[in-house]
Amino acid sequence: MNSKNSIASIDPKYYWLSLIIFYLATRIYNLTAFPIFSDEAIYIHWAQIISHDWSELFISKTDGKLPLFSWLVALIISFYEDPLIPGRIVSVMAGMFTLVGVIHIGRNFYSPAVGVVAGILYITCPYALHLERMAMLESLLTACGVWMIILAHKIASSKPESFFQYIALGIVMGMAFLTKATALLFLPVLVFIFLSKKVWSRPELLKGLSLSLAIPLLMSLPFFLSSQAPVFENRHAVFNNPEYYLSMDTLLSFPVMVWWRNLWVIADFYKEYLSVALLLLILIFLADTLVQKSQEGWILIFWAVFPPAVVLLIANGFYSRYFLLAVPPVILMGARGFICAIKFLTQKFNFFTEGSKLREASILLIGSVFLSFVVSNNMYLSAKLILNPDKAPLPQLDRLLYLEGMSSGFGLKRAAQYLKEESKKSPIILMTTIDLGNPQEGLSIYLWGKRNIKVIPVTWWPRFSSLIPEKETFPLLASKHQRTPLRQESVSKLKNVFFLYPFTTYPEQKFLKENPKFEKVWTHTHFNGKDSITIYKQKTLL
Repeated sequence: MNSKNSIASIDPKYYWLSLIIFYLATRIYNLTAFPIFSDEAIYIHWAQIISHDWSELFISKTDGKLPLFSWLVALIISFYEDPLIPGRIVSVMAGMFTLVGVIHIGRNFYSPAVGVVAGILYITCPYALHLERMAMLESLLTACGVWMIILAHKIASSKPESFFQYIALGIVMGMAFLTKATALLFLPVLVFIFLSKKVWSRPELLKGLSLSLAIPLLMSLPFFLSSQAPVFENRHAVFNNPEYYLSMDTLLSFPVMVWWRNLWVIADFYKEYLSVALLLLILIFLADTLVQKSQEGWILIFWAVFPPAVVLLIANGFYSRYFLLAVPPVILMGARGFICAIKFLTQKFNFFTEGSKLREASILLIGSVFLSFVVSNNMYLSAKLILNPDKAPLPQLDRLLYLEGMSSGFGLKRAAQYLKEESKKSPIILMTTIDLGNPQEGLSIYLWGKRNIKVIPVTWWPRFSSLIPEKETFPLLASKHQRTPLRQESVSKLKNVFFLYPFTTYPEQKFLKENPKFEKVWTHTHFNGKDSITIYKQKTLL
């Protein structure tokens, strides 16, 4: 009996259930350990706006983002007191679909044993664990991408194909394209699958794929036709910020130093998030793929390499989350390498006698010990991310983004609690700037819908030095994302005013000199001792 048959003899429902429970335990426990990140706050803020007014379905277009993630959060946000939880729950659920897809691919490309090992490696992988515990678009995008691969492979391997498969592929593609524009990176992978399977000669294939491509276009059409338009500087309706991409002139100049920098940063992400043991297993996988001339192996390689390579070549800076879409094939490569290594060990040392119970027990023992060693490499960082994230050895850029820098929402819950307590004494007005991100975005979502607290986006400061308008009225916005004023509000109604000072180069001393009726009443310093959240209050009524 071999390892493949040992796993195959187990009722699949038991290991499916066990892996899903293991996954949910690692993703849901201590889910709010990381403070709310700027992008999370933005997506959740959109979800709050949509949940309040479903005519604002395309509010994300104001920042050049696609809406599906915020739609899903909007469906459940009213059931939670803490708005961060539903955002992260959507990400966790998307990750669960990724997990199921990874196991499915392992089983169908190779064997049930590869599927189980891939599931275990994916659950414990710090790269996936970290990003699936945050309300990020990449978790949903990766889930859609995995199922695009599954459906495309099934179409390429089926004779004859069912048109239901083409419809399903189109729907998943549509969901991916409504999540993030980088879903386009999956299209060449799909093309590679059909090329490797040599199915272009099938007369019904082009007709079916035309249907698959038409569906996402139809799904996206309302978004493109909506009247919403970007309101923030340097924004494109679909591709967000064009400054994130190298210009055509730069690309034509063959910017080797930029590409080298990008490669170095990507390598650092992989080095920190993927264990040495996993990388060694991938080397075994590559050797096996070359020897066996495996089509499925080459599909995984192309999937793992092509999307990051495109980002490397065209990006003018990026973050680790951009590469989550390439983690599933890396995990599958490691799982296949693991099974190959187990087979090599059992054959090399000839510990067993064919067909004996000792042989089966020994294979399971060696496999378990070896797998425990591989997983232990992953679990150190994963455990830190769950239990004590501020001590986790994250890559320097990620540590700055999610914990120590101005994008981190460290202290925002305490700021919200302070203002809630103040509002119990008398109704308050909180003025915030219209800049994207924290602290104003995060604090706004924690105060959304709170009685006695009105959040007013200040469109005129610091363009005009006085925070309190000098005119008799000012434009009252429902939110900084909704730029059509509700009405012209009287300045005389600005009573008991607080101001959340943004992260800005505008000196606080200059602000106080120009606004002498304001005083600092609350502050919270990051554990890095540098950045802080500061709240000012108007001393006297106008």
